Amino acid sequence: MITSYTSFNSNPFSLFENVKAKLGIKEFSSLFNDSIFESSTDKLILEKAYSTYELGLLYENRKNWFEDKDQIYFIAGEDGQTLLFKNESLFFVSDSTMRLLKEDWGWGDAKAAWDAVKTSAKSSIDSVAAASKESWDALSDGAKKAWEFSKRITSAAIEFVSKDPLTCAAVFLQLMSAIVSFIPAAGQVAGPVMLGLAGAIEVYVGTTKITKAWKSFSGIEISKKDKAIASFVEGAPYLVAGSASILLGLNDIMTAPKAALPGVGATSTALKAASTKWSTSFAGTAAKSAEHFMVDVASKGASKLGPALIGPTAKFMGTGGSGLAATAISMLMLKVGKGILGGFFEVVLSGMANIGSAISWVLSLPTKASQMMEKLIAAAETPIASLLIAPLKNIVNPVVKFLGKLIDTYLKPLFDASSGYFTALGKNYKELSSYADKIKGDAGEPVVKNQTAKTKPNNAEVSKKDIVTINQIKKNIKKNESLSHIQVFENFKIS
Repeated sequence: MITSYTSFNSNPFSLFENVKAKLGIKEFSSLFNDSIFESSTDKLILEKAYSTYELGLLYENRKNWFEDKDQIYFIAGEDGQTLLFKNESLFFVSDSTMRLLKEDWGWGDAKAAWDAVKTSAKSSIDSVAAASKESWDALSDGAKKAWEFSKRITSAAIEFVSKDPLTCAAVFLQLMSAIVSFIPAAGQVAGPVMLGLAGAIEVYVGTTKITKAWKSFSGIEISKKDKAIASFVEGAPYLVAGSASILLGLNDIMTAPKAALPGVGATSTALKAASTKWSTSFAGTAAKSAEHFMVDVASKGASKLGPALIGPTAKFMGTGGSGLAATAISMLMLKVGKGILGGFFEVVLSGMANIGSAISWVLSLPTKASQMMEKLIAAAETPIASLLIAPLKNIVNPVVKFLGKLIDTYLKPLFDASSGYFTALGKNYKELSSYADKIKGDAGEPVVKNQTAKTKPNNAEVSKKDIVTINQIKKNIKKNESLSHIQVFENFKIS
């Protein structure tokens, strides 16, 4: 029985560049006796059998796609190919397979066609594996499982137009991550756009969490100590997690245009698991020491810092509150910033004076994404690059539209409300920091520093054609743009 489809060097059960069936339908038909596909009816049998072959290979090589109920997305490509993608990987199937999946025919029809052709296989195909019947059955079983999931295959182009733009952005990042992992040169153009988009989403997600925390304790007063402590404990997990997301996202946004901090290494997405672990641990510590924080730290700083912070904080949160609440949320923001970003946190805050230019860069993402895809399409010269880049031609307009909606609906209002808050945070940094350092809980080594030290980039083999492509792209991009700091965007989801 076939246990590994990569164990045969030249056989019909292997893949081309690990992204599609090795054989096209014409080559597939040559594996069988010449008389089997003479009539038009027999040609339909061939299409169904070939679809079973493709779906079997899809299942055997992308089993993780079928382990949950998340969507598999497709985009029409060129030369009769359709691109499927999910999470960090992609796979091509023929347009005929996609057509048959959409049409009202059942697995019984496919199985009947498959059984009809496999009995006519030439001896050359039987010699590929020690037990040919089991090999055919393995493909058939995999195809059936893939078939059962076929209703979850959704058009990415339609999703980009009709769905929530935040979800669309996450799906787009998954697609681009899968493509650039195959083509090193693609990262030269895609890197800054992906990093900026991921950072913007992270800031939005973090803001929704911190706004939820604000609702818990916006009105706290030290004169009602017990209520203030209870309200803080309730909101602390959201406050810490939201602060972490916001700061990682801002770091990425400010880094994206010129890749100014390549030492950061991994992005907010790559660091998400590590920062979540840190945030969960610190939130627990903060909750346990809530009385110390509210009585001995926040309340003592509120008399001086409260008047300067309450206005910008209220605008950022969308509703008013007390000076004590504004001071507490800002002190926690600094503590989290140092714990997540370390020394880079001060760089982020010091850059707040020029945050307008970084925000303007993010607001131009629709144009930049369009230019990025057009450059990738024009620069695709190798066979694998052409295959992977071709589907982008069919989603340029939908991508530009959803990014425009994302910015108008979510990002621009957010940036308008938050810029004053972070400017105030920067102006009062020294005073806030002196109090934040008194908050109990050892932050340990910064998450960014820890994770960057552990991250080693994979060695990519670059062909002569890749070098030509890179040089061609370099003519159209800024000098320091690279993929080095966006190592993984796979599994990017809104949480």
